Amino acid sequence: MSPIGAREMLIAEMPELEKLLKAENLSGLTGRIIKPRMFSTINNLYVLRRLFAEIKPERTLEIGIAFGASAVLFSLLHKAHSSHPEGAHQGIDPFQISDFDGCAVKFLKDHGLESIFRFHYKPSGEVLPTLLTNGNRFQLIYVDGSHLFEDVFVDFFYSHRLLEPGGIIAFDDTQDPHVLKVVRFIRNNYSEFYEELSPYDYQFGHPLKLKVKSAVARLTSSQHLTIFRKTHDGVRKWNARFNNF
Repeated sequence: MSPIGAREMLIAEMPELEKLLKAENLSGLTGRIIKPRMFSTINNLYVLRRLFAEIKPERTLEIGIAFGASAVLFSLLHKAHSSHPEGAHQGIDPFQISDFDGCAVKFLKDHGLESIFRFHYKPSGEVLPTLLTNGNRFQLIYVDGSHLFEDVFVDFFYSHRLLEPGGIIAFDDTQDPHVLKVVRFIRNNYSEFYEELSPYDYQFGHPLKLKVKSAVARLTSSQHLTIFRKTHDGVRKWNARFNNF
């Protein structure tokens, strides 16, 4: 399925998402008018939707909200499929108010999704340890916050402990060298805990074409979305072998 086809399917199922994606301007909490300039790609949203349908998570988490396309997607999916949707999706974004005037918060509230979504306005490096200390666990985590290596690494470090076995962690923008470095670390040093899934297996299209696209993206380090399934809980031994990445 082409991105256009994926978009048509998404917006047919979720009119609220269509309204957000087609918005030329968004209104913030103070009434400030903001022109949207970044959303998760249609392909990413479509893949996330299929992952959600496959594993049926009760609780999901995303790092990085911006204008809220993925937040709206997750909230709508929980509303449609969860018997206990209150607070089912949590999101972290320290810039939601300062940079985006809370436009994602407002959109969710205006469309009756506020109770499903819980916002955290501090940096992920502060929020994630607190979530862990408070006993939170998630079945699907979407990482799309700071793209600095050290921040993405910390996001993974805590997400590994927050993610339940069988759960999915997906990294956006893995063509970015900072994010890619963390992905390579996981591949080379956490393979005992994770199996990598191809995002192209969750897209529609001719199987051979998708296979070629997947191979080219991997060889050229141009894959935008990288997905891992956690096979089991555990942490590496203090003297575990270190594999270069």
